[in-house]
Amino acid sequence: MSYTVVSGDTLSKIAQKFGTTYQELAKYNGISDPNKISVGQIIKIPNRSSSSSSSSSNTYTVVSGDSLSKIAQKFGTTYQEIAKLNGISDPNKISVGQVLIIPRSSSTTSSVSNTTSSSNVSTSTIQVKNSNKISEALKKSQWSSKADSLSVAFQVIIDNGYSVECAIGLMANLLAEGNYGIVEYSFSKSHKFNFYLPSGGVKCKTIKDIEYVRDWPTTSKETSGNLKKDSCGFGSVQWSFERRVNFAKLCLTIMKSDSDVNDNNWAIAEAKFITQELKNGYYSAVEKAAKNAGGSVEDWAEAFCDKYERPAGADLKMTGTGSACVTRRKNAKNIYEYLINNNAFD
Repeated sequence: MSYTVVSGDTLSKIAQKFGTTYQELAKYNGISDPNKISVGQIIKIPNRSSSSSSSSSNTYTVVSGDSLSKIAQKFGTTYQEIAKLNGISDPNKISVGQVLIIPRSSSTTSSVSNTTSSSNVSTSTIQVKNSNKISEALKKSQWSSKADSLSVAFQVIIDNGYSVECAIGLMANLLAEGNYGIVEYSFSKSHKFNFYLPSGGVKCKTIKDIEYVRDWPTTSKETSGNLKKDSCGFGSVQWSFERRVNFAKLCLTIMKSDSDVNDNNWAIAEAKFITQELKNGYYSAVEKAAKNAGGSVEDWAEAFCDKYERPAGADLKMTGTGSACVTRRKNAKNIYEYLINNNAFD
């Protein structure tokens, strides 16, 4: 059987039409670049009986309300695997009536983790075989300066039984943070109240600085100008007396000397602190928002933004319109694609 390429065709669309894969068509026709086909070109279509895909896949037609993540869950595979098999560059863009090739080989089903060690732990759709590869890949990436902190963020999420998608969502948020160690006030970010740390300024540079913020008076009485106990906090963690104190205590277990007080260690501390807060109750809201949106790494990144961090620029509605949400979604997509392309999950 053969097919003549018409305007608007792609190898992926042709594959969907005939119930095969673009990879199979490219191989069958000796096409080295699947993105380069031309109008009028004759594409040979392999017989289903002779196609290797017939024994390793089936098809599914997209209906209203579907997302690639929901379809993947239905067939016990991953949205990434379906996207790759069907040549879908943006997993968030599928249309009603679209025919998808669904993998059903043993290699696919083995990649699905069924971790259920806790009632609030989600099932990961990506299996991590060697977490050291994540760290090694990140050290060679554009984010090499934050490789250690991002690796810790990834590892603490996985160690606590949460999904890889959740881990990448947290990493995306950490990349968006730029004010580690800054002391801020809930009613003013302009630092007008003559608040200075022992080392001077409003950014913690020494162990004494962290201890100073930790030990900020615990009474509700105004202590210095207009500053109250609940108004003082670290820029990388939302304001509140309890959070600020607990975060400072955690920082002091990581930063033992003044030379340890740096952005990388702030990020490591934040990753551990946020993971603990997820365990203490925030996870359910973040997970629900991410899964309802489709469950992609981008969805998890925005769920952290809207349902946990809530920075300026978050739309708080999981619509991806807020500037902070857009940034975090982009970060998540870039991190995920980079790790996939560098075989970090193998």
